Amino acid sequence: MAIHFQERVEVRRTPAQCFAYVDDFANTPQWNDQCIALQRESSDAREGGGLSYTYKQAQRTGVMHGEILERDPPRRLLLGFGDKLYRIEVGFRFDAIPGGTRIEHSMRIEPRSFVMKLLAPLSRRAMKEQAQRQAKALALALGG
Repeated sequence: MAIHFQERVEVRRTPAQCFAYVDDFANTPQWNDQCIALQRESSDAREGGGLSYTYKQAQRTGVMHGEILERDPPRRLLLGFGDKLYRIEVGFRFDAIPGGTRIEHSMRIEPRSFVMKLLAPLSRRAMKEQAQRQAKALALALGG
């Protein structure tokens, strides 16, 4: 029972500029308020490259490990993360539009534990608000 969200924003930057910004994981804490750090586990930026995501949620911090599932500059970036509670995919699609780029930011969250599966209907609203907040913050970071 995966939960899926998509948000679209438009910015006055080229798809290549937008992709480069999102692909530079040092920028992630600027638009993702739950991110402390997102780092490559090696210098490899290709698909399959390992990732380490350090996050804060309420009063706790945690680390999820993941990988680059798809990297197609400047059109698409898909990242996957997992721990014992969740499997998460975070995607970005960059489409050229007159005067800029339409960014589609998607999240697919699959609860893994029995308790998280039970809580999924209750947490759906908070997760949707998180996706909306992140998409808006990304647009602002890119100059709206």
